[in-house]
Amino acid sequence: MIRRCLVLVGLQLTLASAGAWAQAPSGTMPTEFDGLWSVTQECPDSGTAKGYTARYSMVVKNGFAKAQWGIEGQPSSLTVSGQIQADGSATMVANGLTGDPKFAVGSPQASSPVGYTFPAQFTGRQGLGRRTIARPCKFTFEKQ
Repeated sequence: MIRRCLVLVGLQLTLASAGAWAQAPSGTMPTEFDGLWSVTQECPDSGTAKGYTARYSMVVKNGFAKAQWGIEGQPSSLTVSGQIQADGSATMVANGLTGDPKFAVGSPQASSPVGYTFPAQFTGRQGLGRRTIARPCKFTFEKQ
């Protein structure tokens, strides 16, 4: 039952945010955060889920960030996006599909939807975000 609820919550987050990252909000201006960033996502072992580290790129335009791990819509993929505020704060939305069950909380079959939000803070050329729901993950952002 818990696994089904997590999958449904992930699906709801996926559907709710699908349009959120499709385009940056209108009327936005370039910000100090605009440019290419690298993302390092570190998720240690958590319960039966094995730990992993993923590295991928993120583009920020007019303060709107979008990062992609894997191929969108394919197993083992994650899209992370959010609007970075002038003070550097952001609520990042992550949506994707699970890959190998041994790395996912609850060991769902591959291609199961996953979704969550996490707070992040950006300062100059660095940023840090932490996922705390379902499993802990640390997101480190570095401007290139």
